[in-house]
Amino acid sequence: MAIILIGTEVPEGMGHVAPWLDFCRLAIGEKHTVHMAGPDLLVLQRCIASRAPVKIWAAPRVSPMRTLAPTRSWPELLVSLGYAQPEWLAGAVLSWASILNAAQPDVVLTDYAPALMAACQAMGVRYAEVGGGFCVPPLDRDGSMPPFPGLDAADARTTSQALAQLTNALRRAAAAISSSGENARASGDWIALHLQAHRRIVLSPRELDHYDEREQILGPVNHMGLLGLPEASPHSAASSDQQADKTSVHIVAYLKSDTPRLDDIIDAMASTGMPAQIHSPGWHKPSPHPSIRFSERPLDLMGILGSNSVFVGNGGLASTGLALHRGSTVLMLPQHVEQIAMARRLVKTGVGGLFWSSNLNTVALSLARGAFTTSRWTSSSETEKRILEMMGLGHSDHAQWNSQPGGSLAA
Repeated sequence: MAIILIGTEVPEGMGHVAPWLDFCRLAIGEKHTVHMAGPDLLVLQRCIASRAPVKIWAAPRVSPMRTLAPTRSWPELLVSLGYAQPEWLAGAVLSWASILNAAQPDVVLTDYAPALMAACQAMGVRYAEVGGGFCVPPLDRDGSMPPFPGLDAADARTTSQALAQLTNALRRAAAAISSSGENARASGDWIALHLQAHRRIVLSPRELDHYDEREQILGPVNHMGLLGLPEASPHSAASSDQQADKTSVHIVAYLKSDTPRLDDIIDAMASTGMPAQIHSPGWHKPSPHPSIRFSERPLDLMGILGSNSVFVGNGGLASTGLALHRGSTVLMLPQHVEQIAMARRLVKTGVGGLFWSSNLNTVALSLARGAFTTSRWTSSSETEKRILEMMGLGHSDHAQWNSQPGGSLAA
């Protein structure tokens, strides 16, 4: 059977880790061996390794991106995260190369992991570029990347300069890798990292793709739908203070403690008269409102969200996807460019609302249930099955794999 490595370089949160649990379980059920690597071993342990027999690895860590602008394109975003620093990039690629040498994967799924893509390319390992529409940008016919849609008009020259910075860094990193004595040869071509991926898989329905024009742009991209979420939120345990009356409207909030004007947002929730449960890591103030309950532990979102729920979040991948699976209304206070793009797509489809803490009003919450339609994206295992099949790892493909580790995909 095959050895699969899933890798991410996202520096914080569970959004690019937790949704992979069901995929891991499905792949293991098909007799494959699964490894997963990310910057936060604790998150990997809580979300994946404690719930499935998956080997975990510590991946290179990038700097958290805090700015909303001017990251108007994928190259600008990566520059803001430090990928234009040749020394860091070379070290990250070599770190991934070490993991690839140890794990010996037949297939690598890269979820928001450009340095891992470079390592796979350098070592000749088959990889797929996987993620939400934001993380798998389309390529124009000339090989360039378009700006993110729905934001302020992008300066094409700035985007080109950012891509030039990334390419220069990758070339310098490639030279450093070649002189390191490692058996790896990075090409130094940033666009080739995307073009040479065995598959480019978008984990969202077409309606939630951040790029409206993707179908008109050259390049094979597959919309696979949202990954299914586990039956309960990872590393959380349902308790009596997390139970909600699913027959009445209630608010469930997952907000970062540095969300601007969080005190005012909590007051706005209380003013609706609806019961609310809130988890905000790092938030230690007691609630002054009897209708508001704070949970120090992550909420069991799968257990308390439903079609009568109003979910309030920053627009993160895992929590927003789970709320959509559960048919909840979603209200978002985005903090960075990916979350802004996701929020605007949900608003356009009619299943979510977008508001800013600087323009906060209680109407957004009190009218939430009457303003939006129920999400039509329900949870299933079809997305996970289709990813396995696309990579030649499905049940019908077993004959293509050697019985010993290191088997390769048949042509």
